[in-house]
Amino acid sequence: MARDWKPEVDLDMASADDVVCAQFPGFAEETPGFLGRGWDNYCILYPSGTAFRLPTRTMGAHAMVCETVVLPQLVGRLSLPIPEPTYFGCPSDAYPYPFMGYRPVAGVCADQVSLSSDEEFAAAEALGAFLRGLHALPVQDVDGLPLDTLGKADPERLMQKIASRIASLEQLPPQDFEAVMQALERCRRLAEWAIPSPRRVPIHGDLYPRHVMIESGRVCGVIDWGDAHAGHPAVDLSLAFTMFGPESRERFWEAYGSRLDAGDEALARLRAGMYGVALLAYGLDQDDAVCASLGRRILGSFEA
Repeated sequence: MARDWKPEVDLDMASADDVVCAQFPGFAEETPGFLGRGWDNYCILYPSGTAFRLPTRTMGAHAMVCETVVLPQLVGRLSLPIPEPTYFGCPSDAYPYPFMGYRPVAGVCADQVSLSSDEEFAAAEALGAFLRGLHALPVQDVDGLPLDTLGKADPERLMQKIASRIASLEQLPPQDFEAVMQALERCRRLAEWAIPSPRRVPIHGDLYPRHVMIESGRVCGVIDWGDAHAGHPAVDLSLAFTMFGPESRERFWEAYGSRLDAGDEALARLRAGMYGVALLAYGLDQDDAVCASLGRRILGSFEA
């Protein structure tokens, strides 16, 4: 299958800076640094402390619109920091997408660090409490919150994504091939057991370790809200199976305030399996060893 993370608009430091300065000339006297590149965005950071995320694909642009609508309504209402947009760029002849500037959340992505047992327990408590607060918000209190149009809680569509990702993996080392095939069989069983409840709440929509920020061993924020929507809480609660082992997972559920029933838990585990396969595929394709390692770790533990 085609790699769906390939950019439709190529950006580098110079072109991203040109896009920003054309609409916000106050940054013209600064030289930005590279902040990161994701599946859908290219990010730069100016010395004065403002980061800009610029979509590189149409899907990323749609997600950016969602963020600019939803994030300002959530700032200050949750137990952990989230990005607060302060600059809103518009499409132009030179660049076809909207883009956003904000003061970045401190720290580094959780997949970049190793937490001690105590730190992992604390992270589980912090993120369980964070999701309890987010999921307790009435859907009608967040204007413009979209519905799930991508089937994020649909077991059949999740299995289609998993199978497509696996088909995209080429020349896997033997140990990876065995792990992927075992994960595929586990996912097939989970898809049969997953019977999601009808509950719908405000959710982040794409919550896994790369969207959790860590500083000095502590969770300090949650980023990348482009997939936020009114959806099934198990979509977010898959984090319990992508970030935590069984012991710290118990802390997570205690902080969240409840466990999932069997059908919903199967859905959360299935999404964790989807992340494992997708991260391994992306990491191998992009020579991102940390991402591939995270995918392997998830595939080795998401059913534990």
